[in-house]
Amino acid sequence: TDLMGYQNPRKNRPLGLSAGYAASMSGGGDMVLASLDYFVLPQIDIEINIGTSDLSGEAYYSAGSRFHMNSKYSEHKLTPFAGMIFGSYYGDGFVQIPAGIHYQTSFGIDSSLSINQMISFESWQTTFLELRLGWRFKL
Repeated sequence: TDLMGYQNPRKNRPLGLSAGYAASMSGGGDMVLASLDYFVLPQIDIEINIGTSDLSGEAYYSAGSRFHMNSKYSEHKLTPFAGMIFGSYYGDGFVQIPAGIHYQTSFGIDSSLSINQMISFESWQTTFLELRLGWRFKL
């Protein structure tokens, strides 16, 4: 057993950069996005995102955190997660609640698949199926 937790891929490579595609499941526009994230703990990931809907130029900005259901000493590369993200989409503020699975290899490949419920402060809501692929860096 690694008592320091260094076999945990989320502790070894805490910084990640990824690109993704979010397909609307409720009739809204699809999005392409880029994300920068950092694991402050092997269970807690803080992220910032920027994207656009249907390449129309309408901006999507968000920041928040995801909680990964693993332990400090976990060697599991596949973990479920849930989170809360706040941002702006088409100028409206929203809260986004993602739930999904995250996979990270020991050598840096990073991917996640999630369902995201986005609830606007202006009375609309939508659901996305999001796929992200990226790379994680050692610090």
